[in-house]
Amino acid sequence: MIVSIQSLRRLSLLSTALALVFCCLSLGGANNKRFAWGYGKMETDSSVDCNMKYFIGLHVYTIEASGTCSSEQLGAFAGSVNDGWFSDISTCNDNFWGIASNALCRSCATVGDAILTMMGAAAALLLGIFSCSLYRVVFSKSGENLEFIIRGGAFTAGTMAMHSLAIWVVGCQNQLASYLDTTGQQSPWIGHVTNQDHHIRQGTYFTILTTIFAYFAGAIELRIHHRSSDNQKNHSSACSETADGKPTGNPKAEPEVENTCEGDVADVIVV
Repeated sequence: MIVSIQSLRRLSLLSTALALVFCCLSLGGANNKRFAWGYGKMETDSSVDCNMKYFIGLHVYTIEASGTCSSEQLGAFAGSVNDGWFSDISTCNDNFWGIASNALCRSCATVGDAILTMMGAAAALLLGIFSCSLYRVVFSKSGENLEFIIRGGAFTAGTMAMHSLAIWVVGCQNQLASYLDTTGQQSPWIGHVTNQDHHIRQGTYFTILTTIFAYFAGAIELRIHHRSSDNQKNHSSACSETADGKPTGNPKAEPEVENTCEGDVADVIVV
């Protein structure tokens, strides 16, 4: 199948645009429960009757309590919602309650700041290479420097997103899991926990998609670079002539490409 380089450039543009959109959505999880990065819950039997849900963002958290919880149980009243900032360690410790709260609050505060920096930089980088890619497609421009910028930017943004994902899982999501396990072994919950769970949420999924589409755009750019180089070599070989005026190359090296030996190499590749 013959695919034009211009078509692959459009596909790279689309992939970059999707990576940019998902990157921006992931940043919405900084202060927004809807796009939270992590989630946990703990439910008890009727003797304790205190069910908790935890929505974890990059900067903020939301704790929802239901049942007949008292202020002595995990710092929550029945039906209450506690919102707070991880950076406010004292209040965070009060809201999460228990011996494991300090490690959770401090770790998530540090991780959230690091991820915001990296994902913000990734969004800015994706916006830049999207602009370059759009310029290249609209005006049919090419050039090694421009393609190097787009290719390098896509892989760099993908790496930033992947690193953000890794430090979130290790530095905050795992801390939430440890917190739930430790708290479930404390009074008044010990022996009364009926359901305990934790998992990643929308913000983390958006980061995964950012990584996938950014790397996909970079892979397309590598394909364009390699095939363009091959086409250029074949074009130069086919057009070279010996002293007696006969071609030294093989004009049929790539029969799908019309070789005019004038101007730029034909803009198609074989996949």
